[in-house]
Amino acid sequence: MSLNQSKSKRIATIAICVALLNSSKWAFSFIPNVEVVTLLFCTFALTQNRMDALLISVLFVGVEIVIYGFWLWWVFLYIVYWPLLVVVVSLLPKQSEKVKIIFTVLISVIFTIFFGLFSTFIEVFMVIKIFDYQFWNAFYFRYVSGFPFFATQIVSNAVIVSILLAPLVKLINRATTF
Repeated sequence: MSLNQSKSKRIATIAICVALLNSSKWAFSFIPNVEVVTLLFCTFALTQNRMDALLISVLFVGVEIVIYGFWLWWVFLYIVYWPLLVVVVSLLPKQSEKVKIIFTVLISVIFTIFFGLFSTFIEVFMVIKIFDYQFWNAFYFRYVSGFPFFATQIVSNAVIVSILLAPLVKLINRATTF
């Protein structure tokens, strides 16, 4: 494969991954807090080189900003959260595929738990400054009121990533060996 074909393939792969992330997010949006974006980012982190997977996460956030605007509180979270998830998963040591999948499932669950905490923190911080005596009360009540949604997201991500990560990684690795 020539250098130009290699660059073209890389650009096309990145574009397809970003499109798949955005369309998948939209396709599952009618089910509250059930998503496959975490699964796809973990898959890309395990199957693409680290810089490409990181670029995919940054472009995904950029497309989200173009679609929904920059003013929303979750944009700040997305800018840090998705690239950090990709970097952490891509830095997993070279272990057997089974061990790597198990660690990735655990990482995705831990990240989902922290997503709920950090999103609540940012949401409350946008309304009440952290040094205000009401901040922690507001944080507590906001988190408790959203806990059924957070729990749904944690459980659904654990199930989805546990079931689909290994087959997706195997499928992508098989497809890219041609």
